[in-house]
Amino acid sequence: MNFVNLIQLITFSRTKTVYDRQKFIKGSRKYDLYKQAKETLGGGDLKKAVLLPQDQNVNDWIAVHVVDFRNKLNLFHGLVQEQCTEETCPIMNAGPQWEYHWITKKKQKPQKLSAPEYISKLIEWVDNQIDDPRYFPEETNKYPRSWKNKICKPIFRRLFRILGHIYYNHFATIREKGAEAHLNTLLIHFVYFARQFSLMEQKDYLPMKELIVRFCQN
Repeated sequence: MNFVNLIQLITFSRTKTVYDRQKFIKGSRKYDLYKQAKETLGGGDLKKAVLLPQDQNVNDWIAVHVVDFRNKLNLFHGLVQEQCTEETCPIMNAGPQWEYHWITKKKQKPQKLSAPEYISKLIEWVDNQIDDPRYFPEETNKYPRSWKNKICKPIFRRLFRILGHIYYNHFATIREKGAEAHLNTLLIHFVYFARQFSLMEQKDYLPMKELIVRFCQN
């Protein structure tokens, strides 16, 4: 199964709206960079695919990958959403040792949500930042100070939790639908990219440590 077939499968499997975030205007510099990022994956060497292209801005490169990873993870959750319900997944977790509660403000009391509700809020939270020109500006020189640490690191850390939840709770469904290789590729790509640009702390990888060691040894 190629990725086009996978997207078609997800499209016909889902029961609620799952959509790609179309952030970049066709013909713009970031749109071209977004296309370049996707085309580079076709080469098969994911360690090289994540490297910053020559003469490109690192913030732009990270920004287009935020959108790309958001879209792919949203698609994969769409593939398993019939099995990921408030009844089957009353807690957002990545295995019994890793439970996640929703919080958006430092002094806010964490909310214990079901996995589908948590993921829905997470995607909405990411989208709100992608759509905000203060955080994802069209012009390269408009990124706010400490943009990577304050904006991108929290996004990557939380998006990674979707991967963990799918692997630990819905991998059987992924395998049944023939999407196992695509999910593994997404995990490798995500980890290589996050490592290359220091977008996650070592503790953030712990729920998926065994798989990461297996797939990303080099």
